[in-house]
Amino acid sequence: MGWLLVAAPSVIPTLRGQVLFNFNTSGDGFTVASGGPVQAIWTHGASAGVGGNGAWFVNGTGNQGVPSYSILTSPALTVTSTGSASLSFDHRYSFEYDGTRWDGGQVQVSVNGGAFTTVALSYTGTLTGNTILNGQPGFNGDSPGYGTPSYVTSTATLGSFVAGDLLRVRFVGAWDELAIGTVPNWVVDNVSVTNVLVSEPAQFAVFAGLGVLGWTWFRRRRSERGAPCRGPVNS
Repeated sequence: MGWLLVAAPSVIPTLRGQVLFNFNTSGDGFTVASGGPVQAIWTHGASAGVGGNGAWFVNGTGNQGVPSYSILTSPALTVTSTGSASLSFDHRYSFEYDGTRWDGGQVQVSVNGGAFTTVALSYTGTLTGNTILNGQPGFNGDSPGYGTPSYVTSTATLGSFVAGDLLRVRFVGAWDELAIGTVPNWVVDNVSVTNVLVSEPAQFAVFAGLGVLGWTWFRRRRSERGAPCRGPVNS
């Protein structure tokens, strides 16, 4: 009788992971929350983004007399090893600018369910419109090559974390009560985060897969030796 030993997650060596959300076939588990008279919220477009292969995009409200916002939030990301994690994403944007930065977009991060804080990116400047991002840094105006369309890549260090910390990243679009920029106002694609995996269920799915591979190897070895093989017994 042979035995298959599958190590528990706690004794498997920790690996530094990397997650890439390319949005090519779906929204990859991102969620949307909005407020105000939102005419168009964050939406997954199958032909949007780099190469027209899929991305998230959002348009704001115009001339509604009330500010609005729309927030795109990632699934929970588990930090795989103590140390830093970084963020990278491709995007293009067009937020109202006439010498004053009325509308804009900002990226934020939350740790272990705590409050979201601003991710330190190379923002265009300080937003001054009547929005939830008033007085804060943000992307504004037209990104380089917006009309081509071309995409810019933004990168940042999210901070230093302890293995097992849960992170969420979100993209906040905010508009005042008047005009908006060219639509789409913001397109986000190819979101990559290092030193993380997508929540615990995904990790256990990996271990389950390792178990299946181990059983397949065991059966092959038993067969090569001419010994009978018995599959797992269901109780």
